[in-house]
Amino acid sequence: MSEQQKTSYQDEFSEETAQNPQKMDLLEQVTATPLYGAVEQLAKEASEYIRKNPLKASLISLGAGLVVGLLLNRKK
Repeated sequence: MSEQQKTSYQDEFSEETAQNPQKMDLLEQVTATPLYGAVEQLAKEASEYIRKNPLKASLISLGAGLVVGLLLNRKK
């Protein structure tokens, strides 16, 4: 995690952290895990894909939303 991102998180949670410093310790523990790094990398890759293929990404999202909507509104 970059220092800029850590600073951003710290600013966001600074008020809560002042009341409970354990929350910042927990945030630091979570962001230090390998899983967090992997998820962060996947998010970057997804963001790049969407920027390179906006129409395709929009159509995929539309299709997924349609499928979920149809599944949730099924008549029994």
